[in-house]
Amino acid sequence: MEFILDIEAKSSNDKIFGTNKGGSPNQRAYKAFRDTTYLRIINETGKQQTEGRTAWKIERFYGLGDSGKRYRGMYDHANLVGGFKPVVDSMIRAGLIQDDNPLLFKGFYFQERAEGDKGYVKITQLDPRGEIECGLRELAQTFTISKELLLEVATETKLIKGEKDDTRED
Repeated sequence: MEFILDIEAKSSNDKIFGTNKGGSPNQRAYKAFRDTTYLRIINETGKQQTEGRTAWKIERFYGLGDSGKRYRGMYDHANLVGGFKPVVDSMIRAGLIQDDNPLLFKGFYFQERAEGDKGYVKITQLDPRGEIECGLRELAQTFTISKELLLEVATETKLIKGEKDDTRED
């Protein structure tokens, strides 16, 4: 499953994330953004009923600001991940993920410049190969390693079956 949301992703520094006190303007803004995002997800995917663990690639494509003059640019990783909280909450409400508990949900977050001036979010459900690819892509953003080291660590962590360990499924 893959879909695009015509929204500009928020940074966790955005005002809507300020305070979660009941009835505060920030809480109302957060809920309004979450509810709008939920409706967009339902419009793109329909209501789902997912059970068990799922993994997702969530990509922020950023463009120029509304005026076409202000460049939004990249968020640091913590603000990028935190900023997607209302999107993940909306995915739970839409039934695409059961819960954001780490045992049930794994998210991989990326960002890059959009071709146009307007930003958007692209969300893709991952199969096991896609999940491994995203994990490696995430690591590759900051450093590279030798093939030998990658295979050694993958075998030690039992990501790759060893000759004596053939109990895991492909």
